[in-house]
Amino acid sequence: MGEAKRRGSTAERAKQARQRREIPVANLIQELGLPPDSKYMGYVIHNPDQDDYSLISGLNTAPPAVVG
Repeated sequence: MGEAKRRGSTAERAKQARQRREIPVANLIQELGLPPDSKYMGYVIHNPDQDDYSLISGLNTAPPAVVG
């Protein structure tokens, strides 16, 4: 019970989970085990209802971080 109290109420934890997090692209590349010289080319969104994907090109921008 002490750990749950330390993390806050259910409402507080839900709010924290919904907040945006920024992860530097270099950290994401490392975390995913990709080659260190991998380049950001954009991202893909998966629609599980239709099992299709949408490509969002990021070739004209260099993101400082991935927001999740």
